[in-house]
Order: sequence, then structure tokens, then C-alpha cells
Amino acid sequence: MWNKLISRGSMLGYSVLMIMVLIICMTAGEIEYVHKKIFQFSNWYYLVVGLIGIMVIGLVGIWLEKKAWFQRCDRVFVAIICALLFVTLVFVTHYYYFHTGWDAGLIAISASTLADGMPENLSEWYFSVYPNNIFITIVFSVVIRLGRLTGALTDYNWLVIFQSAGWTFSAFLVYMSAEKLSGRKSIAVSSWLLMLAIAGVSPWVTVPYSDSMGLFWTAIVLYLFAYNKGMLPMGFFLATGYFIKPHILIMGIAMLITQSGSLLKNRKRVALVALGFLLGIGTVKGGEIICGFDVNPERTFGVKHFLMLGLNEEYNGVINIEDQDFSMAITTKAERDRANMEVARQRLEDMSFGRLLTHLRRKILTAYNDGSFAWWCEGEFYLIQVWTGSPKLEKVFRQFYYPDGRYYNLFLNYGQSIWIGSLFVGAFAALFKKNEKINVFLLTMIGYVFYEMIFEPRARHLLTAMPIWVILVSVAMFGIFGMVLRGMQKIPFGNRQ
Repeated sequence: MWNKLISRGSMLGYSVLMIMVLIICMTAGEIEYVHKKIFQFSNWYYLVVGLIGIMVIGLVGIWLEKKAWFQRCDRVFVAIICALLFVTLVFVTHYYYFHTGWDAGLIAISASTLADGMPENLSEWYFSVYPNNIFITIVFSVVIRLGRLTGALTDYNWLVIFQSAGWTFSAFLVYMSAEKLSGRKSIAVSSWLLMLAIAGVSPWVTVPYSDSMGLFWTAIVLYLFAYNKGMLPMGFFLATGYFIKPHILIMGIAMLITQSGSLLKNRKRVALVALGFLLGIGTVKGGEIICGFDVNPERTFGVKHFLMLGLNEEYNGVINIEDQDFSMAITTKAERDRANMEVARQRLEDMSFGRLLTHLRRKILTAYNDGSFAWWCEGEFYLIQVWTGSPKLEKVFRQFYYPDGRYYNLFLNYGQSIWIGSLFVGAFAALFKKNEKINVFLLTMIGYVFYEMIFEPRARHLLTAMPIWVILVSVAMFGIFGMVLRGMQKIPFGNRQ
């Protein structure tokens, strides 16, 4: 009874929400919202182009599935392509990456400071206000220390290489997971190629931050879930993933909801997940102590601050200096939580129902209507130019990812096409699910939509969900393929001998 309720509820909730998101994006028109990206063409144009591209990806999946050599060595083939992509990313990103500002830049600098063994020089204010970024700073400091052993390249360069490795390995895990869940190599290939098409060419790989690392963590949890093993590491990566990007825990909550019946029958698995989760928390907190982070919990912005932030109409719920200053001016956590909740309640009361709907619509557009995932939209995004000594190669690759580049619009058009196309196809994924584990993915995406509507909306947040999203799109695509073929078989094309 519970499983049926969850299955039907996730199907209905996902379908309603994702079709709503699709309609909002397709009817955006001239609506103004924070971080609105100006594209050359309308979303209707991008939809047609994107659908063609996604259809080609699906046909490639079908073609490869029929090849005997691919049936024998598919994983080796996928691994080799991913390895080649990693080498390509390392080469290409070396000539266009730059040092960014905002939080990502501060974390990169802090990681270098930590690698130098000088935790006393870290920003006590920043890590007290945003303690969720402590663990990723520790991870990056370890990467930097290992990179320094080679005596080559810069600290920042090693972070980009690390993320490139994480993204390409994630693509391989997506293939493995999709094959296990669907039982079809065509769907696995399509999921893998979509991952490469959306994330593989994204310049966000050069920005060392939680969104980029969250993608890697999600792929690991996805793989462990698909193969139904490794309960201890699953709990560990869910816990540490929460401290990398809180969105990752949405998938854990979805697992808990959908698997609650079977979990109650297998207490050993529950115990292993719980133990792994505790080990993950212990690792994070132990790392904070060992590395010498000095954090004042009274300064920490709690969930009520972000709820207040999400209800800011003027800024569509996006971070702003006014709300930050308001919370910073209150010295104790308890007083801040009360004040944040009071402002949040007042903002909600001041809105009419129509204004609330308009506010939510703009937040959805901020999060979902940008195939570049809000590239170049953060404050002080471009901070320090990196010179590699190869001006010709720098000029070539920077033409695509820098706003003043000759081919920048080509990058935007490509990204928006594949994204809007996937948004259209993926909206119907719930209609074609044949594996109950897909319910976890449906609930996860429902959680993402609600998170963006309640708290701060950011297009880059969706990168963390990409391993799940591409599988849903592929499932929907092959479901649509099958429906079309069955329909064509019923059409009389004349007498058949």
C-alpha cells in the first residue's frame, strides 16, 4: 500500500512540477528576473534544435547496442572515451581557466592557505557564517598538497584537474548506473552521452566550488544505489555530500521515503547506512578540528536566514547585501533566527496570492531557464587572468567561454538548446518508468524544484543533479521512441504481402 502510494505520488508530483517548469520556461518572454541570460533566439527555436540533438543521441545509443563488439566490451569502450575526455579537458581548460572571485575564489585561496599549514590566516568570519564550505576547503587543500608533490602547475590548476577527473569519472558511473537500472545498453549510452553533452563541455568544471564537486558526489551515491550494495559507503557519501552540497541529501531523503518498507525488513542495511552516515559526520568534524578551523557558531546563518532570503521579491530570492547585512547585524544565533523568521513571515503576509505566484515564477526562471547554468553571473566572477605562455591557444579557447569572445553566443546557443530539449523530454519521464528505483529520481527532482522555490534559486545548483537528470531524460526518450513506433505499426501503409 505504502509503495503504491509513493509510486503514484512521485509520478504525479514529478509530472505536474516538471511540466509546470517547462511551461514557465517556454512562456518566459520578456519577463525580467535576476541573472536573466539574454539569448539570441527564443526557447521555441532551442526546443526544436535540442530535440533533434537528443534524438541523435538516442539513435547513437540504439546503433551501439546492436554492435556485437560493443556488447562484449562496452565498459572498456566507455572508460577509454572518458579517459580521453579527461585528457582533453585538462588540455583545454588550461588555456581558458581564470581565478574567480565570490565564494569559490575565497575557498580556493583558503585551501592553499590550509595546504601551507597556516589555518590561523583563514577567514574566521566567513567560515563561521558559512560553515558548510569548510569540508570542501579541506578536500581542496588535500588535492593541492598532492599536486604540489609534482612540483608542477599552480594550486588552482590542480583544483581544475581534480574536478575534470571527477566529472569524467562521473560520466562513467552514470553509464554503469543507467545500464544496471534499465537493463538496456541503449539507455545507458544515451545517459552517458547526455552527461557528456551537458556537463562535459560546461566551463563550470573550471570553477572549484560545491556545485561542481556535488555532481561527483551525486554520481557516487547513484552508483551505490543502482547496484544495491555498499550501504556503509553510501551512508558515508550522503553525509559528506551534505557538507559539500546540501542538495545531495535530497536524494538520501528520497531513498528513505521510497525504500522505507524494505529497510524496516532489513535492519542490517539500516545499521550500515546509519554507521556510514555517522562516520561521514565524524570525518567532517574531525577534519575541522585537525585542520584548526576557528568557528563561532553564534555567527552561523541558519535555515531561517535562507527562508527569509528566498522570500525577497526584489532579488527573486537570490543572495543580496541587504539581507546579509541584516542577519550579520544580529550577534546571537537565537535572536537572528527569530528576526529572520519574523521578516520571512512579514514578507509572506505582504504578498498577495498573485504576487506570490509571480515571485515563484521568477525563481523558477532563475534556476531553470539557463542552459549555461548562470555562467558569468556571480559577483566578481572574473577576477584574475591566467597567462599560460601560449597566446594562440588561449585566444582560441577563450573565444567560446568569455562574454567578449567571438564564439560565446555559440556556447550559449548550444547549452540552451540541449538543456531546453532535455527539459521537454525529461518532463515525461514518470510516464515511462519501469523500475521502481526510478521513484527515487522522481522524488529527488521534486525536492530540487521545491528547494529552488523555497530557498535561494541558482541555475548552477542543477549541476549537482545532472547524473540523475540525464538518466530520467534517457528513460523518457526511449519511452517516447517506443510509443511512436507502436503508433506507426497501427497505421495502415497499404496491403502487405
